[in-house]
Amino acid sequence: MAYKLLMSKSPGDGLRRCADSQLQGARDGLVAVLENDDGVARAEAIHSARKSVKKTRALVRLARPAIGEKRYRKANASLREAGGTLSGARDADVMLDVIADLRESGVGQLPAAAFDALQAAVAADGGGDAATAAAGAGDALPVAIERLDAAAARVGALDLSGMTWSTVLDSLTLSYARGHAELAAVAAAPTVEARHDWRKRAKDRWYQERLISGAWEPLLSAEADELHLLSEYLGDDHDLAVLRAAITSGSVEAPIDTDAVLDLIDDRREELLHDALLLGRRLYAERPKAFRRRMREYVRVWDTAQQDALVEV
Repeated sequence: MAYKLLMSKSPGDGLRRCADSQLQGARDGLVAVLENDDGVARAEAIHSARKSVKKTRALVRLARPAIGEKRYRKANASLREAGGTLSGARDADVMLDVIADLRESGVGQLPAAAFDALQAAVAADGGGDAATAAAGAGDALPVAIERLDAAAARVGALDLSGMTWSTVLDSLTLSYARGHAELAAVAAAPTVEARHDWRKRAKDRWYQERLISGAWEPLLSAEADELHLLSEYLGDDHDLAVLRAAITSGSVEAPIDTDAVLDLIDDRREELLHDALLLGRRLYAERPKAFRRRMREYVRVWDTAQQDALVEV
């Protein structure tokens, strides 16, 4: 089922439909591989379930003003707990993917043996490839399913009857404003924490603009794609920062020429930061009030078009 609100349905009904679809899909995927020894299929199911939980958290955030702070916090905590159960398999494998990307971007800058040694050290420390890591996470799947059920019950019990399109716009504008502020913070002091916080806000807006993309599909879908790209830049940057910290702390044994590896990581992070800031300044060019006016007009025209279509029928 599409992760999208419909003008023909109330926002509350649409959010509930999307939440139910995401969490049920995540559960079904995990149940399907619970008895399956195929590590690759298990890794894919875990990855898909994590995405579904994140998308559900974004839509619950959209409903925050209507459901109240206490209920929001409980629902969000339940979803966070469900997603956290699945994070181990991803965390165990992510640095291997980072090294593979670093090898590709740093062709000719370091000998292949240096990357091979780094991959071997990470594999020894963190546990192999995605299939192996996911297979090792098998014991966590029943717990993850149980926590997904608890989260689904918590989200399903939320009273969304107070949701209006104005509520949706208020929440979307808040996500935009927070991302706008995080961009300024990164531009002023691009710390690891600041970049990571910006990424979280960009992902919120990405998921939420997908939800209302029906207001103007070509433009909002394209804008959502660019927000996804921004979150990828910042996500790759964060993963490189984690790898760098692992090397400098000694938790991962680096090749003999540690400085060369760290220089390559730093250079790649600078490239990603440059690309993220360039794209971010376009995506957050408006002031939050101007952004809300633009989105409000898109929704108004969408509503008018829907009413016109009903009259024609």
